[in-house]
Amino acid sequence: MRHVISLLVVALCSLIVNAQDLDGYKYLYLKSSREGSGIEQEIENCFVNKGFTFIKQKSSMPTKREERMATLICSWSYEVRHSVGTFVTIVINNMLGENVMTLSGHANWGFKADNELARAGKNALKIVLKCPYQFDPDKTPISQIPSSSISAWTAEQINEYLSTKELDEIEGIYKNIGSTFYKLGIIKEGNKYVAIILETDNPNWASADVKAVFEEVRKGYYSVAYYNDDCKKVEAIAELDEKGILKITDYNYMKIFPIKK
Repeated sequence: MRHVISLLVVALCSLIVNAQDLDGYKYLYLKSSREGSGIEQEIENCFVNKGFTFIKQKSSMPTKREERMATLICSWSYEVRHSVGTFVTIVINNMLGENVMTLSGHANWGFKADNELARAGKNALKIVLKCPYQFDPDKTPISQIPSSSISAWTAEQINEYLSTKELDEIEGIYKNIGSTFYKLGIIKEGNKYVAIILETDNPNWASADVKAVFEEVRKGYYSVAYYNDDCKKVEAIAELDEKGILKITDYNYMKIFPIKK
């Protein structure tokens, strides 16, 4: 009978998350923030009890690439249904943007809404506590960015190079036009141009990572191997217009240095 119950627990876990997938992660970053709701404390308690390192601030995210790939991003939402109760959904993705688990929980109406959120969240997390877990770095997802794509250039060296050299048209410092912040330094290496991250708020990336490699095909147009927000490689054609806007698929960057007078 005990053996049957164990099999049922494993089967139930497999409906929500592959236990081997969870084994490949060591850190959990809670993206949402609602102080006093109680649900975030339930999430922290759950994953700390499983053996995870819990991260509340983006500035505390791991900086080493292998540790970043072993990090999960957690967010949650809720819905209050009249005469039924509170429903909570917890979504956990990895650094490649892949969904690792989506959990749902429900709590009947009570006198305090925040207590309902905590109870609904706790109910959603029960399945995680029942699933076996042991961190195994061999099961951590591998970034599609090759390890060689970490530049030896420092921000200071890039700034000095761009200030003292006679530059090709694409060389310079760029900021993106969009929600995720990137500041890139594009410099020539051999017969190609590399875009090196100077600053970003995307936790998948860090300073000195190479975001793209360009090769000019004709004036103003470049063949580019570009890694998107989720570190997935994209082959495309980039265009640099006369206003200094660099267009790569759905991404636009504006040159901020040097600026034509």
